Amino acid sequence: MSASPNLPAELELHGSFLRDLSRSLVGDPGIAEDLQQEAWTARLQSARRGTSPTDPTETRRWLSTVLRRGASNFRRSRARRSAREAASARPEAVMSSADAALRI
Repeated sequence: MSASPNLPAELELHGSFLRDLSRSLVGDPGIAEDLQQEAWTARLQSARRGTSPTDPTETRRWLSTVLRRGASNFRRSRARRSAREAASARPEAVMSSADAALRI
């Protein structure tokens, strides 16, 4: 375990992999960037605790697991938010074109 990872070297080694993975998981480039930042922050926090991997292959696996969990949490949160919004939405005050046609 390492207390101080060489972050610039890790960014060089794993950065494009994480970028591609995050974009494939969520699609939105902005959300993907947020997930990458959260993964790197978790990496630094883990290193401070002395619980992060030192092997580059293990580091990549560890980062991808953090990223996948973050993406899963994002999708779950988005689905719950959509369900809440649909449940609390008021009916439209504007008559649909089908209803307007029936009134004529």
